Amino acid sequence: MKHALVWLTWHDAHSIADTWTNLPISGEPCVVRSCGWLLEDAKPNHVVIAQSFNDDDDYDHLLAVPLGMVVNLQIIAEEDLTRFSKKVKVNEPDGRV
Repeated sequence: MKHALVWLTWHDAHSIADTWTNLPISGEPCVVRSCGWLLEDAKPNHVVIAQSFNDDDDYDHLLAVPLGMVVNLQIIAEEDLTRFSKKVKVNEPDGRV
């Protein structure tokens, strides 16, 4: 299992308010920054990242951002994490390593 850890900056399609709003509305985009594991080719024309994944290739909290809304994608780390996950052992009942 190999995934790049990435920092994704993107423009969100967002609600201005939960009530009626007077015009003009700000023209500034809602800029969002997310960090996660890049899932290449998961969805056409999207950058897809996962918050978590396990050794069985199960993924949690997927975020799919259309390419047109992506501002920047920065790779933070890229390595084979299989060797790391096999080395970690929990020794204490409270979860401490």
